[in-house]
Amino acid sequence: MKRYYFELTDGSYNDLGAFIPDGYNKEVAVRQAKKWMAENSIVLATLVVSSLRTSNVLDVIDINILKNEDRMEAKFKKGQSVRITKRNGEIIDGIIRDWDYNICTFGREYNVDYMKDGQVWTVICVPEDAMQELR
Repeated sequence: MKRYYFELTDGSYNDLGAFIPDGYNKEVAVRQAKKWMAENSIVLATLVVSSLRTSNVLDVIDINILKNEDRMEAKFKKGQSVRITKRNGEIIDGIIRDWDYNICTFGREYNVDYMKDGQVWTVICVPEDAMQELR
């Protein structure tokens, strides 16, 4: 007998349109949600579990399909000196201002401050593979 129905939502609880069959096993629903998320390039979502009988929300399960080594751990730290090699070959030495995770490319991107003509400039969205540590 099916006890639950499932809805996969984003961080604001908007339905993502995933089809997850009604059932009695939350673990199976989580596996199906992870599969759908991988196929649709969704990294973070929430599985809302509701009762078929009463329609009450019974559980809310946050799902993150990033591998442990990919989870929000930066290779470079804030304040660290780095050398950027731009696509045109230009070299820029600067300091990490901050970083973020790009959910489209599944990569970490950095904002790097550097000096130019006596002023501080910032290069934004620098991928990790375009930088090396300065010692």
